[in-house]
Amino acid sequence: MPKTLSADVDWRQHKKICKRALQWNHECVMGKLLLLLFFLTSANAEAPENVANALIKAIFYENTPQIHDLFQRYPALKNWNSGEPVFHPLMYYATLMQSPKVIALLVEEGVALDAANAVGVTALHLAAYHDATELCIALLKAGARRTPTNKLGQTAAEVARVRGASGCLRELQQ
Repeated sequence: MPKTLSADVDWRQHKKICKRALQWNHECVMGKLLLLLFFLTSANAEAPENVANALIKAIFYENTPQIHDLFQRYPALKNWNSGEPVFHPLMYYATLMQSPKVIALLVEEGVALDAANAVGVTALHLAAYHDATELCIALLKAGARRTPTNKLGQTAAEVARVRGASGCLRELQQ
């Protein structure tokens, strides 16, 4: 039997998620992993106060049937965007996990593409920061706007330019 963090979390899958997140050299990766561990170890994910945690966990695991089911049962989740500095919009989490499949599902479910976290970072900013060209393309095709600015006044294209993210910059300038 595989090691588990809770009754329904396979340790091998957890390692895969951590490895994917660590592929990006991101200053906040450890904070994201600690947040992920919090979500993975939360008890009773079906209790109303833990529904958002269950949704984020499903995004991290690319569990599209569970994402769809949670949106069907709790439509208000589509508008969830905590302004707390430690939390991010749902599209940000899908981008962090480098998952075009989940991005497409969130768009289909009506989740805001351009929602920003407490410092104004959108999913497109995050993709540009990491030169995740495939994700930039997926977000732009889904209708993400190129114009939102972060707290530093930077658009995603400016973030890409500063970071030397040539693939995303090329897509953002088209």
